[in-house]
Amino acid sequence: MESLTARIRVELASHQSASKIHAALQQVFGKVETRNNHHAAEEFPVSGPPLILEWTAELTSFLENLAKQRILDTALDAMSRHSDGRNTSFKISLQAAAAGRISFIIHDEYQLGGFATIDLEKDQIDEWLEEITWHTGRINVPRHVGDNRGMGRRGEFNERDLEI
Repeated sequence: MESLTARIRVELASHQSASKIHAALQQVFGKVETRNNHHAAEEFPVSGPPLILEWTAELTSFLENLAKQRILDTALDAMSRHSDGRNTSFKISLQAAAAGRISFIIHDEYQLGGFATIDLEKDQIDEWLEEITWHTGRINVPRHVGDNRGMGRRGEFNERDLEI
């Protein structure tokens, strides 16, 4: 399976530490590479307008973490939500990442500890997302990008058009 390089963006607020965010991202992505100059963010607290920090990371460790946490269907829904067929973006909680967990932010609600926005670009990205999140449960309950079978806002399963 071909991996992608993710572009990770965080808007650093005055109460956040760039080094702690970097460490949190390493918990779920493994090695992350700094894309822009983080020297301005090394002082704590950060003064002035929020800084946009950027990293890149291979998705291999991230995808392994999705499987370990058994959230592949949630990942398919969250990662494809803003897909245009070639590009997609999604958000994860930095607080969860600091604990080595992946928690997707679906409805743009306030997140204690902040969030990271992950951007992906690939031809036929929807098919790629289906492939990388596939698991044996999909033999009985097939899933596809945009199938409206994902989890609802309150955590309930959406069973529209489900035939088992």
